[in-house]
Amino acid sequence: MKYISFGRSAQACRQVLPAGLVSLVLAGLIGAAATPHAAAGTITYTYAGTGDGSFNGTPFTDAPFTISFLGNTSARIGTAPNYSIEVTGTVLVFGFAAAAISTTEVLYLGQTAVSPTRGQFYPQSSPATPGEVFLSITADYTHWDEISSLGPEPFFLFGPGSSATFNTGAGPVIIDSISGAGAMTASATPEPTSFSLFGCALLASVSFRVGRRFR
Repeated sequence: MKYISFGRSAQACRQVLPAGLVSLVLAGLIGAAATPHAAAGTITYTYAGTGDGSFNGTPFTDAPFTISFLGNTSARIGTAPNYSIEVTGTVLVFGFAAAAISTTEVLYLGQTAVSPTRGQFYPQSSPATPGEVFLSITADYTHWDEISSLGPEPFFLFGPGSSATFNTGAGPVIIDSISGAGAMTASATPEPTSFSLFGCALLASVSFRVGRRFR
């Protein structure tokens, strides 16, 4: 009997996935891949622009800034076309060290109270100036599910007081104005184990098929 070796990786996969399960696993993983967001993963929302404001009392003018929010796609709630997701965040302003936002925040996708335009918005958490402060508006939001990659898309600063306050470990970061429109990008990263299992099943499947051919 002739035998072609695929190395230890293929042998390990064949031990983990018996022949009878390889096709089933492959079919399930392919089906999951075809179904958007069947597996959990992470998603990063990045709001970048240039603006005026202050960092713990120190003013800045025309400074590039980036606000990044990180969430787990499995944590998204709601039904189409309105969703929300809890996120943690970091603020980076040119000339200052990055600072983590102190509390868990929520990003919403839908029609806002301030604007009838559908988009993603960030509700101001400061009790002094409640309201929606960041809004991304674009036609692409019509079918977006908030947990897939998107952008860059324009966003604007608006709401009560026309400023955004982020409470961080380094003190409050306040953005009073933005020069024109900023750019919002959503970047989704699938769960690594899904890719590993798919690769293992695929390798085991090829190993079984070739082994049968040369028997």
